[in-house]
Parts: sequence; structure tokens; C-alpha cells
Amino acid sequence: MKPTIGKAIDPSRVGLSKSTIVAASLCQRKAYFGEKVRDSQGRRISIPMPERVLFGVAIDNAVQHVLWNIREGVEFSDQLLDAAVEDGLAAMDGRPGSEELDAIAIQDELQESLYRFKTEVLDAGIINTEKSVLMLQGLDGESLRYGDLIGTPDILQLGIHAAIYDIKSSPKRKSERDLYSPEMAHYATMYLELFGVLPKIGYITWVRSQSTRGWQFLGGESTLMHTVLADGYRTVTRALLEAESVDRLPFNTAFCGSCEWKLPRPELAFGGCAIGQSVASLEVRA
Repeated sequence: MKPTIGKAIDPSRVGLSKSTIVAASLCQRKAYFGEKVRDSQGRRISIPMPERVLFGVAIDNAVQHVLWNIREGVEFSDQLLDAAVEDGLAAMDGRPGSEELDAIAIQDELQESLYRFKTEVLDAGIINTEKSVLMLQGLDGESLRYGDLIGTPDILQLGIHAAIYDIKSSPKRKSERDLYSPEMAHYATMYLELFGVLPKIGYITWVRSQSTRGWQFLGGESTLMHTVLADGYRTVTRALLEAESVDRLPFNTAFCGSCEWKLPRPELAFGGCAIGQSVASLEVRA
């Protein structure tokens, strides 16, 4: 069984990443803290993750394991499935927040999702698994780079099969509007900037709802509208990162309840987001 490509990203890297752009579209202060709060070695800090995010890490790595081996000519089997589940659990293990999870429940759901990935995604021909076409985690672990821009899409197809797909897990199905998300605009435009063509785009989403449980493929063609959106998102994100102080940035209290940046980190001389802490105190009193 061949190893897979991990999703670990260099925590000390610099550049305008998809994660920062997405964070900026939600709350500018969230994006600011994500880039500016670093440890003494200049690395982004580890933050507690809720169950939905940790499960997303696990399923992403498990699917990557399957695709890597299928691309290398390994047949889908119970042995491959078990190894992929183990890889997914290992990627999640040790991350802040993972100690509170029900590991058995997550393992069971991972197994179910991978069995169904075979029938609902691989057998449906959604992904081209030819070795000359399929790249994983950017260019097999190397992030896409264009100027100050960084992107590491889950699935990248080259040549006449030009496409970028992202693996997700979600409590509900995605809609056509999601194809115009900040990350899809950023990825599609990076593909154009690097390879000269606009790619197909899409989400391959494990829907966790019991009523609609299963894999959903939502795909489409990227257009010049994606480049317009990407330019707007990038301009806003660059501007906020140049702010002299976080106090000069707007915020969105809709995300304060689950935002990790409201928590102080004394060892980093970070007192936490004042807005997030104020909203949290209001919620406690309510």
C-alpha cells in the first residue's frame, strides 16, 4: 500500500492563501488574526477545532489516500479502505479539540463514506484517475504559487481534463451559488494564471445529514466572472492585512460564537478578540 500525500501546510509560509481569503469574506478580523498571530518561530498557531472541522480533516485525508493509491494502480479493496480510514484518523489525532471526539463514531462514518465514495464518485467517473492527469494537494503536495498568491486545491486535473475539485463534508447539500465562493474564484483564477485556461470546478461533498446522507457532486465551468470575483476578494484581503491595527477593521458578529480567535493566548501575548469576547459575554447573560 503506497503512502498518501498529507495535507500538512508549512505553518511558517507567507502569501495570500485560500484560507485567508475565505476568512476575510466572513470576518476581516478573523483573517487578520490568522495571518498576524504567530509563534516565536514565525509559524501560524494551532487552534482548537470543532468536530465538524476535525471530521473534515479526517475525510479529506482518507479520500486523498484512496485517490493516491487508485492513481498508482492499486485496486479498491477492504484493505485499501481500512488503510485510508487509519490515515484519516491519524491526520485528525493530536489536533487541538480531537481529544473530546467520539473516535468510534468518526471511524464508522469514515468507513461508510469511503464505501460510498467508491460507488457514488469513482464508479461514476467524476474524477479522472489517470496518473498523467490527476494531481493531489496542489501539484502532489506542492502549493500552487503565482506572485504573492498561494493555493493548494484537493484535486487538480491537467491538460484537456483541466479541473479543480475540492473535497468537503457538510450537514447540508451545496447549491449552485457555492460555485462562486471565494475559494472557487481564487482556485479557478490561479489555474488560469498558471496554465492559461479556465478549468472546470466543483465540490465533492460528503453530506452528513441522515435524510440526504451520501456524496454530492456539484460541478460547472469557471468563467471570467470568477476572475472578477477573485480580484475583488484578493484586493480586500491584501488591504486588511496592511491595516495598522485590527481596531481599524470591520467585523461580523455572526461567527463569534464558534470563532477560535476570541480565546486569549497569553504565551503569544495575544489577548483574544475583544469583539468576540464581548459577544460571548452577552450570550452567557442571555
